Amino acid sequence: MSSVFTPDAVQKVDDRYVNEVRPEHGESSRGGCMKAVYIGLGALFGKKYGFREDFHKAFFQKARREENQKGLPEGRLNTIDRVFRALEKEGIALAEQKFRPVNGKWLTPNGDSMDSLEAELINQISALPNGSQFFGVAVNEAFHSLLLRIHKTDAGFAVYWMDQFSNGFDAVRAGAFVASPNVTGRLDQELRSFGSKPTSVWRLNPEMASALP
Repeated sequence: MSSVFTPDAVQKVDDRYVNEVRPEHGESSRGGCMKAVYIGLGALFGKKYGFREDFHKAFFQKARREENQKGLPEGRLNTIDRVFRALEKEGIALAEQKFRPVNGKWLTPNGDSMDSLEAELINQISALPNGSQFFGVAVNEAFHSLLLRIHKTDAGFAVYWMDQFSNGFDAVRAGAFVASPNVTGRLDQELRSFGSKPTSVWRLNPEMASALP
């Protein structure tokens, strides 16, 4: 089992964001970021987890049933934080970590405080071998969603922001929230720009990707 994602998996993510991920406009724009996440998950973990594939369909149907039972409008329970919590049960995502921006710091539910969420995520993977890790992110209580790629080399770490505007790892499309997918040294600033509600992060499990046939 691998503790990092393979170069082939990383390249597949890049290819999918170039060829399949697009910003959506009009009535469908609300779901554009979630669609991009599903496309990225399909690249990493196989077709089952891709957009409009088995996991996506099952999650949507379950959310819709619960919405009907509770008299809620469609989409209220179809949110990215719930998606990643369901992926925890599948072993695709590791345990949720929640961080709330307060006065230039990040607070965890147990009261821990840190200056930089970017530094915290890098520290969590610093002892792992060189290569890429991916994280799922529900920004500002799931107002926005994305995948983060953190790539480790002997020279250091690079952090990549992957949402519906990302044109692979090297460029963004018009209307992007960030100037470049490479947000190394700027992740905290970019996340705080969405508001003061908590952001949740899940490290994705490369062992599940390496177990694919």
